Amino acid sequence: MKRFLTFMTALVVALAALPALVYAADGSVSVTVSYFNAADGGFPIARQTISVAPDLSERYGLADDFNGNSATVLDAMVAMDLLLNPSDTDASDISNHVAVSGGFVTEFLGTGGNIYFYVNGISPPSAAPSVELSDGDLLEVDAVQDTTNWSDAYAWFERDGARVDSVTVYTGTQLSLSLYTSSWGAEPAVTTGESIRLQSMNLDGVGAMFGNPMAVVDGDIMNAVFSEAGTYYLSATDTANPPDIYFSSPLLEVRVADPLPEDENADITRADIIAYLYTYAGSAFGSEQKAPASNFTDVAPDAIYADAVGWAAGNGIISGYGDGTFGPDDKLTREQFAAILYRFANMYGVDTSAFADISAFTDASSISDWALPAVKWAVAAHLLTGKTDTYLAPSDSVTRADINITQMAIATAAE
Repeated sequence: MKRFLTFMTALVVALAALPALVYAADGSVSVTVSYFNAADGGFPIARQTISVAPDLSERYGLADDFNGNSATVLDAMVAMDLLLNPSDTDASDISNHVAVSGGFVTEFLGTGGNIYFYVNGISPPSAAPSVELSDGDLLEVDAVQDTTNWSDAYAWFERDGARVDSVTVYTGTQLSLSLYTSSWGAEPAVTTGESIRLQSMNLDGVGAMFGNPMAVVDGDIMNAVFSEAGTYYLSATDTANPPDIYFSSPLLEVRVADPLPEDENADITRADIIAYLYTYAGSAFGSEQKAPASNFTDVAPDAIYADAVGWAAGNGIISGYGDGTFGPDDKLTREQFAAILYRFANMYGVDTSAFADISAFTDASSISDWALPAVKWAVAAHLLTGKTDTYLAPSDSVTRADINITQMAIATAAE
Protein backbone atom coordinates (compact mmCIF):
# COMPACT_ATOMS: atom_id res chain seq x y z
CA MET A 1 0.00 0.00 0.00
CA LYS A 2 2.82 2.36 0.90
CA ARG A 3 4.56 1.61 -2.42
CA PHE A 4 1.26 2.30 -4.25
CA LEU A 5 0.82 5.70 -2.56
CA THR A 6 4.41 6.60 -3.36
CA PHE A 7 3.79 5.69 -7.02
CA MET A 8 0.58 7.78 -7.17
CA THR A 9 2.30 10.80 -5.62
CA ALA A 10 5.09 10.59 -8.18
CA LEU A 11 2.52 10.27 -10.99
CA VAL A 12 0.66 13.38 -9.84
CA VAL A 13 3.90 15.38 -9.70
CA ALA A 14 4.87 14.15 -13.16
CA LEU A 15 1.49 15.07 -14.65
CA ALA A 16 1.63 18.51 -13.07
CA ALA A 17 4.92 19.15 -14.85
CA LEU A 18 3.46 18.35 -18.29
CA PRO A 19 2.00 21.07 -20.58
CA ALA A 20 -1.72 21.51 -20.14
CA LEU A 21 -3.44 19.08 -22.52
CA VAL A 22 -6.97 19.49 -21.22
CA TYR A 23 -8.27 23.04 -21.26
CA ALA A 24 -10.38 24.42 -18.49
CA ALA A 25 -14.06 24.79 -19.27
CA ASP A 26 -14.28 27.99 -17.26
CA GLY A 27 -12.17 31.13 -17.49
CA SER A 28 -14.17 32.72 -20.31
CA VAL A 29 -14.21 36.50 -20.43
CA SER A 30 -16.83 38.92 -21.70
CA VAL A 31 -15.32 41.20 -24.37
CA THR A 32 -16.86 43.90 -26.54
CA VAL A 33 -15.62 43.58 -30.12
CA SER A 34 -15.88 45.42 -33.43
CA TYR A 35 -14.36 44.80 -36.85
CA PHE A 36 -13.82 47.52 -39.46
CA ASN A 37 -12.92 46.59 -43.04
CA ALA A 38 -11.75 49.49 -45.18
CA ALA A 39 -12.39 47.59 -48.41
CA ASP A 40 -16.07 47.32 -47.52
CA GLY A 41 -16.19 50.81 -46.04
CA GLY A 42 -18.00 49.64 -42.94
CA PHE A 43 -18.29 47.36 -39.95
CA PRO A 44 -18.98 43.68 -40.68
CA ILE A 45 -19.16 43.43 -36.89
CA ALA A 46 -20.65 46.42 -35.14
CA ARG A 47 -19.75 46.78 -31.50
CA GLN A 48 -21.24 43.92 -29.51
CA THR A 49 -20.33 41.85 -26.47
CA ILE A 50 -19.27 38.22 -26.86
CA SER A 51 -17.93 35.47 -24.59
CA VAL A 52 -14.36 34.39 -25.33
CA ALA A 53 -13.15 31.02 -24.03
CA PRO A 54 -9.45 30.78 -23.10
CA ASP A 55 -8.93 27.65 -25.21
CA LEU A 56 -10.94 28.67 -28.26
CA SER A 57 -8.01 29.14 -30.65
CA GLU A 58 -6.45 25.86 -29.50
CA ARG A 59 -9.65 23.99 -30.31
CA TYR A 60 -9.19 25.03 -33.94
CA GLY A 61 -5.46 24.40 -34.21
CA LEU A 62 -4.26 27.96 -33.56
CA ALA A 63 -2.10 28.00 -30.44
CA ASP A 64 -1.52 31.18 -28.48
CA ASP A 65 1.19 31.85 -25.91
CA PHE A 66 -0.95 30.72 -22.95
CA ASN A 67 -1.93 27.20 -24.03
CA GLY A 68 -5.60 27.77 -23.31
CA ASN A 69 -5.11 29.07 -19.78
CA SER A 70 -5.92 32.73 -20.58
CA ALA A 71 -8.18 34.33 -23.16
CA THR A 72 -6.21 36.21 -25.79
CA VAL A 73 -6.84 38.47 -28.76
CA LEU A 74 -6.35 35.41 -30.97
CA ASP A 75 -9.11 33.59 -29.08
CA ALA A 76 -11.36 36.60 -29.62
CA MET A 77 -10.54 36.71 -33.34
CA VAL A 78 -11.61 33.08 -33.65
CA ALA A 79 -14.82 33.96 -31.78
CA MET A 80 -15.41 36.85 -34.21
CA ASP A 81 -14.96 34.48 -37.15
CA LEU A 82 -17.53 32.10 -35.67
CA LEU A 83 -19.86 35.07 -35.24
CA LEU A 84 -19.72 35.84 -38.97
CA ASN A 85 -19.20 32.26 -40.16
CA PRO A 86 -21.18 29.96 -37.86
CA SER A 87 -20.74 27.10 -40.33
CA ASP A 88 -17.00 26.90 -39.51
CA THR A 89 -16.81 23.66 -37.54
CA ASP A 90 -13.18 22.51 -37.63
CA ALA A 91 -9.59 23.70 -37.99
CA SER A 92 -9.66 23.58 -41.78
CA ASP A 93 -12.70 25.88 -41.87
CA ILE A 94 -11.12 28.37 -39.48
CA SER A 95 -7.84 28.36 -41.41
CA ASN A 96 -9.68 29.86 -44.37
CA HIS A 97 -10.48 32.93 -42.28
CA VAL A 98 -7.87 33.19 -39.51
CA ALA A 99 -4.18 32.42 -40.05
CA VAL A 100 -1.10 32.95 -37.90
CA SER A 101 2.50 33.02 -39.14
CA GLY A 102 5.60 33.94 -37.18
CA GLY A 103 3.44 34.89 -34.22
CA PHE A 104 1.40 37.41 -36.21
CA VAL A 105 -2.12 37.21 -37.60
CA THR A 106 -1.64 37.22 -41.37
CA GLU A 107 -5.21 36.50 -42.39
CA PHE A 108 -8.43 37.64 -40.77
CA LEU A 109 -11.88 37.20 -42.26
CA GLY A 110 -10.63 37.29 -45.83
CA THR A 111 -8.19 40.16 -45.39
CA GLY A 112 -4.47 39.47 -45.58
CA GLY A 113 -1.90 41.81 -44.00
CA ASN A 114 -2.36 45.30 -42.60
CA ILE A 115 -4.50 44.03 -39.73
CA TYR A 116 -4.38 46.20 -36.62
CA PHE A 117 -6.06 45.70 -33.29
CA TYR A 118 -6.60 47.89 -30.26
CA VAL A 119 -7.40 46.84 -26.71
CA ASN A 120 -9.20 49.54 -24.76
CA GLY A 121 -8.06 52.10 -27.31
CA ILE A 122 -4.36 51.24 -27.23
CA SER A 123 -2.34 49.22 -29.72
CA PRO A 124 -0.42 46.68 -27.62
CA PRO A 125 3.31 46.16 -28.34
CA SER A 126 2.79 42.40 -28.70
CA ALA A 127 1.13 40.28 -31.38
CA ALA A 128 -2.37 38.86 -31.06
CA PRO A 129 -1.38 35.43 -29.64
CA SER A 130 0.53 37.16 -26.82
CA VAL A 131 -2.06 39.67 -25.63
CA GLU A 132 -4.31 38.57 -22.77
CA LEU A 133 -7.86 39.84 -22.47
CA SER A 134 -9.74 40.59 -19.28
CA ASP A 135 -13.43 40.68 -18.54
CA GLY A 136 -14.95 43.91 -19.85
CA ASP A 137 -12.19 44.73 -22.36
CA LEU A 138 -12.90 46.47 -25.67
CA LEU A 139 -11.23 44.88 -28.71
CA GLU A 140 -11.33 46.77 -32.01
CA VAL A 141 -9.88 45.18 -35.16
CA ASP A 142 -9.15 47.23 -38.31
CA ALA A 143 -8.33 45.77 -41.72
CA VAL A 144 -6.46 48.46 -43.65
CA GLN A 145 -6.03 47.91 -47.38
CA ASP A 146 -3.53 50.72 -47.94
CA THR A 147 -1.38 52.07 -45.14
CA THR A 148 -0.27 55.24 -46.95
CA ASN A 149 -1.97 57.17 -44.17
CA TRP A 150 -1.89 54.54 -41.47
CA SER A 151 -1.75 57.27 -38.79
CA ASP A 152 -5.51 57.47 -39.29
CA ALA A 153 -6.04 53.79 -38.55
CA TYR A 154 -7.41 54.71 -35.13
CA ALA A 155 -9.94 57.43 -34.48
CA TRP A 156 -12.55 58.27 -31.88
CA PHE A 157 -15.48 60.60 -31.19
CA GLU A 158 -15.53 63.32 -28.58
CA ARG A 159 -18.50 65.10 -27.03
CA ASP A 160 -17.94 68.26 -25.02
CA GLY A 161 -14.21 67.61 -24.98
CA ALA A 162 -14.36 64.02 -23.69
CA ARG A 163 -14.04 60.76 -25.59
CA VAL A 164 -17.28 58.80 -25.88
CA ASP A 165 -18.00 55.27 -27.06
CA SER A 166 -21.71 55.46 -26.30
CA VAL A 167 -24.15 58.28 -25.58
CA THR A 168 -27.81 58.60 -24.67
CA VAL A 169 -29.90 61.48 -26.01
CA TYR A 170 -33.56 62.40 -26.35
CA THR A 171 -35.41 62.46 -29.64
CA GLY A 172 -35.36 65.94 -31.12
CA THR A 173 -32.29 67.14 -29.22
CA GLN A 174 -29.03 68.10 -30.84
CA LEU A 175 -26.00 65.84 -30.49
CA SER A 176 -22.68 67.56 -31.26
CA LEU A 177 -19.60 65.45 -31.98
CA SER A 178 -15.99 65.93 -33.00
CA LEU A 179 -13.76 63.34 -34.60
CA TYR A 180 -10.15 62.85 -33.50
CA THR A 181 -7.34 60.60 -34.64
CA SER A 182 -3.93 59.71 -33.26
CA SER A 183 -0.75 58.13 -34.56
CA TRP A 184 -0.82 54.34 -34.82
CA GLY A 185 0.00 52.78 -31.48
CA ALA A 186 -0.33 56.00 -29.51
CA GLU A 187 -2.73 56.28 -26.62
CA PRO A 188 -5.83 58.11 -27.91
CA ALA A 189 -5.74 61.38 -26.03
CA VAL A 190 -6.57 64.92 -27.06
CA THR A 191 -2.93 65.90 -26.64
CA THR A 192 -1.83 63.37 -29.26
CA GLY A 193 -4.89 63.62 -31.45
CA GLU A 194 -5.26 65.66 -34.60
CA SER A 195 -8.69 67.14 -35.19
CA ILE A 196 -9.95 66.30 -38.66
CA ARG A 197 -13.03 67.31 -40.57
CA LEU A 198 -15.89 64.89 -40.13
CA GLN A 199 -17.63 64.98 -43.48
CA SER A 200 -20.26 62.28 -43.40
CA MET A 201 -22.13 60.14 -40.90
CA ASN A 202 -23.78 56.85 -41.70
CA LEU A 203 -26.59 55.33 -39.68
CA ASP A 204 -27.71 51.78 -39.16
CA GLY A 205 -29.59 50.45 -36.17
CA VAL A 206 -28.62 46.81 -36.67
CA GLY A 207 -25.11 46.02 -37.81
CA ALA A 208 -22.98 47.06 -40.75
CA MET A 209 -22.31 50.75 -41.27
CA PHE A 210 -23.79 51.58 -44.64
CA GLY A 211 -26.32 54.16 -45.80
CA ASN A 212 -26.65 57.73 -47.01
CA PRO A 213 -24.74 60.60 -45.40
CA MET A 214 -26.74 61.89 -42.47
CA ALA A 215 -25.21 65.33 -42.14
CA VAL A 216 -22.50 67.59 -43.47
CA VAL A 217 -20.60 69.33 -40.74
CA ASP A 218 -19.37 72.85 -40.25
CA GLY A 219 -15.68 72.73 -39.44
CA ASP A 220 -14.85 69.75 -37.27
CA ILE A 221 -18.17 69.63 -35.41
CA MET A 222 -21.08 67.50 -36.53
CA ASN A 223 -24.56 68.28 -35.24
CA ALA A 224 -27.17 65.55 -35.46
CA VAL A 225 -30.81 65.31 -34.41
CA PHE A 226 -32.58 61.95 -34.10
CA SER A 227 -36.31 61.94 -34.68
CA GLU A 228 -37.04 58.36 -33.64
CA ALA A 229 -36.16 56.41 -30.52
CA GLY A 230 -33.86 53.42 -30.90
CA THR A 231 -30.22 52.36 -30.84
CA TYR A 232 -28.02 53.64 -33.64
CA TYR A 233 -24.37 53.12 -34.57
CA LEU A 234 -22.41 55.95 -36.11
CA SER A 235 -19.32 55.48 -38.25
CA ALA A 236 -17.25 58.13 -39.98
CA THR A 237 -15.57 58.24 -43.38
CA ASP A 238 -13.45 61.04 -44.78
CA THR A 239 -15.02 61.47 -48.21
CA ALA A 240 -12.38 63.93 -49.38
CA ASN A 241 -10.01 61.04 -50.15
CA PRO A 242 -10.45 57.53 -51.50
CA PRO A 243 -11.59 55.37 -48.58
CA ASP A 244 -8.96 52.73 -49.32
CA ILE A 245 -6.19 55.29 -48.75
CA TYR A 246 -7.39 57.59 -46.02
CA PHE A 247 -10.05 56.54 -43.58
CA SER A 248 -11.16 56.72 -40.00
CA SER A 249 -12.92 53.91 -38.21
CA PRO A 250 -14.54 54.89 -34.94
CA LEU A 251 -17.86 53.40 -33.90
CA LEU A 252 -20.27 55.20 -31.61
CA GLU A 253 -23.40 53.70 -30.08
CA VAL A 254 -26.17 56.27 -29.74
CA ARG A 255 -29.18 55.34 -27.63
CA VAL A 256 -32.11 57.62 -28.42
CA ALA A 257 -34.98 57.78 -25.94
CA ASP A 258 -38.37 59.45 -25.99
CA PRO A 259 -38.69 62.03 -23.20
CA LEU A 260 -42.14 60.76 -22.24
CA PRO A 261 -43.41 57.24 -21.49
CA GLU A 262 -45.80 55.64 -24.00
CA ASP A 263 -48.32 54.28 -21.48
CA GLU A 264 -51.20 56.75 -21.11
CA ASN A 265 -51.60 55.79 -17.46
CA ALA A 266 -47.92 56.33 -16.64
CA ASP A 267 -47.11 59.09 -14.18
CA ILE A 268 -44.93 61.90 -15.51
CA THR A 269 -41.88 62.90 -13.47
CA ARG A 270 -40.47 66.38 -13.10
CA ALA A 271 -37.52 65.36 -15.29
CA ASP A 272 -39.90 63.99 -17.94
CA ILE A 273 -41.74 67.27 -18.45
CA ILE A 274 -38.56 69.32 -18.58
CA ALA A 275 -37.05 66.90 -21.11
CA TYR A 276 -40.22 67.10 -23.19
CA LEU A 277 -40.26 70.92 -23.22
CA TYR A 278 -36.54 70.95 -23.97
CA THR A 279 -37.01 68.85 -27.08
CA TYR A 280 -40.21 70.70 -28.03
CA ALA A 281 -38.43 74.04 -27.85
CA GLY A 282 -35.74 72.80 -30.20
CA SER A 283 -38.20 71.60 -32.83
CA ALA A 284 -40.93 74.24 -32.50
CA PHE A 285 -38.82 77.34 -31.92
CA GLY A 286 -35.41 76.27 -33.19
CA SER A 287 -33.99 77.62 -29.97
CA GLU A 288 -30.38 77.32 -28.88
CA GLN A 289 -30.61 74.67 -26.22
CA LYS A 290 -27.29 75.28 -24.49
CA ALA A 291 -27.32 76.53 -20.91
CA PRO A 292 -24.96 76.31 -17.96
CA ALA A 293 -25.20 73.15 -15.91
CA SER A 294 -27.72 73.40 -13.11
CA ASN A 295 -26.58 73.62 -9.51
CA PHE A 296 -29.12 71.10 -8.27
CA THR A 297 -27.42 68.58 -6.01
CA ASP A 298 -29.63 65.71 -7.20
CA VAL A 299 -29.02 66.17 -10.94
CA ALA A 300 -25.92 64.26 -12.03
CA PRO A 301 -23.93 65.93 -14.85
CA ASP A 302 -24.15 62.77 -16.96
CA ALA A 303 -27.89 62.22 -16.46
CA ILE A 304 -29.78 62.14 -19.75
CA TYR A 305 -31.95 65.02 -18.55
CA ALA A 306 -29.04 67.13 -17.21
CA ASP A 307 -28.89 69.45 -20.24
CA ALA A 308 -32.66 69.90 -20.18
CA VAL A 309 -32.69 70.78 -16.48
CA GLY A 310 -29.79 73.21 -16.96
CA TRP A 311 -31.65 74.86 -19.83
CA ALA A 312 -34.88 75.13 -17.83
CA ALA A 313 -33.16 76.49 -14.72
CA GLY A 314 -31.12 78.96 -16.78
CA ASN A 315 -34.31 80.31 -18.39
CA GLY A 316 -36.34 80.58 -15.19
CA ILE A 317 -38.74 77.76 -16.04
CA ILE A 318 -37.85 75.90 -12.84
CA SER A 319 -36.26 76.90 -9.57
CA GLY A 320 -36.30 73.66 -7.60
CA TYR A 321 -37.49 73.07 -4.07
CA GLY A 322 -35.40 75.78 -2.43
CA ASP A 323 -33.07 73.34 -0.67
CA GLY A 324 -30.75 72.89 -3.63
CA THR A 325 -32.64 69.94 -5.09
CA PHE A 326 -34.87 69.57 -8.13
CA GLY A 327 -36.46 66.16 -7.51
CA PRO A 328 -36.11 64.81 -11.06
CA ASP A 329 -37.76 61.49 -10.20
CA ASP A 330 -40.61 63.02 -8.19
CA LYS A 331 -44.05 62.76 -9.71
CA LEU A 332 -45.18 65.97 -11.39
CA THR A 333 -48.29 67.47 -9.83
CA ARG A 334 -50.95 69.18 -11.91
CA GLU A 335 -50.31 72.59 -10.37
CA GLN A 336 -46.54 72.20 -10.94
CA PHE A 337 -47.33 71.30 -14.53
CA ALA A 338 -49.40 74.47 -14.97
CA ALA A 339 -46.66 76.63 -13.43
CA ILE A 340 -43.97 75.16 -15.69
CA LEU A 341 -46.12 75.63 -18.81
CA TYR A 342 -46.91 79.21 -17.75
CA ARG A 343 -43.22 80.13 -17.42
CA PHE A 344 -42.37 78.32 -20.64
CA ALA A 345 -45.05 80.27 -22.53
CA ASN A 346 -43.84 83.59 -21.10
CA MET A 347 -40.29 82.72 -22.11
CA TYR A 348 -41.36 82.52 -25.76
CA GLY A 349 -43.62 85.58 -25.71
CA VAL A 350 -46.93 83.72 -25.72
CA ASP A 351 -49.88 85.82 -24.52
CA THR A 352 -50.68 84.64 -21.00
CA SER A 353 -53.09 87.42 -20.03
CA ALA A 354 -56.30 85.35 -20.17
CA PHE A 355 -57.41 83.78 -16.87
CA ALA A 356 -60.30 81.41 -16.28
CA ASP A 357 -62.87 81.63 -13.51
CA ILE A 358 -62.18 78.45 -11.55
CA SER A 359 -64.70 79.04 -8.78
CA ALA A 360 -66.81 76.11 -10.05
CA PHE A 361 -64.09 73.74 -8.88
CA THR A 362 -64.77 72.85 -5.27
CA ASP A 363 -61.08 72.20 -4.58
CA ALA A 364 -59.86 75.54 -6.03
CA SER A 365 -58.93 76.70 -2.52
CA SER A 366 -56.32 73.92 -2.31
CA ILE A 367 -54.26 75.39 -5.14
CA SER A 368 -50.94 76.77 -3.87
CA ASP A 369 -50.66 80.56 -4.00
CA TRP A 370 -47.54 80.43 -6.23
CA ALA A 371 -49.39 78.26 -8.75
CA LEU A 372 -52.77 80.05 -8.80
CA PRO A 373 -52.19 82.45 -11.74
CA ALA A 374 -50.61 79.65 -13.79
CA VAL A 375 -53.51 77.28 -13.10
CA LYS A 376 -56.10 79.92 -14.09
CA TRP A 377 -54.20 80.59 -17.33
CA ALA A 378 -53.73 76.87 -18.13
CA VAL A 379 -57.46 76.23 -17.65
CA ALA A 380 -58.31 79.21 -19.86
CA ALA A 381 -55.92 77.92 -22.54
CA HIS A 382 -57.39 74.38 -22.27
CA LEU A 383 -53.95 73.06 -21.37
CA LEU A 384 -55.31 71.78 -18.05
CA THR A 385 -58.80 70.41 -17.61
CA GLY A 386 -60.70 69.30 -14.55
CA LYS A 387 -61.00 65.63 -13.75
CA THR A 388 -64.71 66.39 -13.39
CA ASP A 389 -66.71 69.57 -13.82
CA THR A 390 -66.13 70.38 -10.15
CA TYR A 391 -62.83 68.67 -9.35
CA LEU A 392 -59.50 70.08 -10.57
CA ALA A 393 -57.17 67.92 -8.42
CA PRO A 394 -54.18 70.32 -8.35
CA SER A 395 -52.06 67.98 -6.21
CA ASP A 396 -52.70 64.84 -8.24
CA SER A 397 -50.00 63.40 -10.46
CA VAL A 398 -49.85 64.26 -14.16
CA THR A 399 -50.17 61.25 -16.48
CA ARG A 400 -49.26 60.77 -20.11
CA ALA A 401 -52.97 61.13 -20.90
CA ASP A 402 -52.87 64.66 -19.43
CA ILE A 403 -49.91 65.48 -21.67
CA ASN A 404 -51.87 64.23 -24.67
CA ILE A 405 -54.67 66.69 -23.84
CA THR A 406 -52.12 69.49 -23.62
CA GLN A 407 -50.59 68.51 -26.95
CA MET A 408 -54.01 68.50 -28.63
CA ALA A 409 -54.77 71.97 -27.23
CA ILE A 410 -51.45 73.31 -28.55
CA ALA A 411 -52.10 71.78 -31.97
CA THR A 412 -55.62 73.27 -32.09
CA ALA A 413 -54.33 76.73 -31.10
CA ALA A 414 -51.73 76.58 -33.85
CA GLU A 415 -54.31 75.92 -36.59
